[in-house]
Amino acid sequence: MKKVHDWLADSNHAMTLHGWFAIFWLVVSIPLALAFGDMVLFVTWLSLYAIVVAHWSSWQSSRTEAAQDKADAELRELVLRLRRMDAEEGDNPMPEKSDV
Repeated sequence: MKKVHDWLADSNHAMTLHGWFAIFWLVVSIPLALAFGDMVLFVTWLSLYAIVVAHWSSWQSSRTEAAQDKADAELRELVLRLRRMDAEEGDNPMPEKSDV
């Protein structure tokens, strides 16, 4: 299961997978809608599909945001470490405040 998770965690693989799912959904959904569009079960299935896809995309975007926050924190720590090193050497070419 970890291999599948690692494979899906890679943005290139996830993008490819979602692209193929979108193509599959377009190809399959049009005939299904024409054949079963008046059935309550089909409409229920479409609603459930929409809910799952919305939650999946929200989860993916929150993972991306968390990764960005982690990278920002690491960058801030690096800037602070460099400032401390420069202060110890007595040479401080970097300004005290930063937008980082």
